[in-house]
Amino acid sequence: MKKSYLLTLVAAALFLVLMGAGFWDVLQGDEESPPPTATAAEAAIRPVLGGLPLVETVTGNEGLAQVSRMHGKDVGLVRGYVAQYADNKARATLWVGWAESEAAAQALT
Repeated sequence: MKKSYLLTLVAAALFLVLMGAGFWDVLQGDEESPPPTATAAEAAIRPVLGGLPLVETVTGNEGLAQVSRMHGKDVGLVRGYVAQYADNKARATLWVGWAESEAAAQALT
């Protein structure tokens, strides 16, 4: 198996796990909360992920645009960011997006 294919597979699996954890968190809440502000969204970016240090982030309108492009269509997100993690052996990309409401997030599933 090629190394780049394996890294892509690991990044995709990580993305799915994080999305699942996010949906689980949403399902556990009784009241609907608004999406985080840009400052709160940026504060959620971890400096290290799976042992890889953060090397680049794209936030704001450009971050939201990149997350939307990853989906290939407008999925109704209101905020998003892309975080790149890497060292000399591995690289991972994390795309994070927020829906306008719990109902909008559930409609994405």
